[in-house]
Amino acid sequence: MINLKFKAMNTKVLLAILGATITGFFAGWLIFDFILSDYYKSQMIVYEGLERDPPLIWAILLMNLSWSVLIVYIFHTWAGIKTFMTGLTAGMLIFFLISFGFDISMYGFMNLMSFQAAIVDIIASTILGGLVGGVAGLILGFEKKTA
Repeated sequence: MINLKFKAMNTKVLLAILGATITGFFAGWLIFDFILSDYYKSQMIVYEGLERDPPLIWAILLMNLSWSVLIVYIFHTWAGIKTFMTGLTAGMLIFFLISFGFDISMYGFMNLMSFQAAIVDIIASTILGGLVGGVAGLILGFEKKTA
């Protein structure tokens, strides 16, 4: 039977969610808005009113929070991940599978971006997932020091 509850909602879990959310927000900004922004603009098929300018920051924060809760839930409840490297690897796998499914379906259903842009987005999302997962794993692995 699958356990759908966090083992224990403790400070470490909440800090892992917070750390992963902050990492996702700022690393996502760096990757997608700073490094790849011009590339995406050159690869997108633009429709009037498609892109929000400026974007809704609260919605982006909630998106990062939801991904972070998912990652921390999997790591803490099912996988027992407690290191940066294991979190990095698992985060990359999880984000690769999700972004691959999402981007390929968007490419198949919508005339929004080139196939090359979909592949770049999958790679960028996989890197982002590794960073989010790494931070979550690192924080989940913190142990209290005993005197």
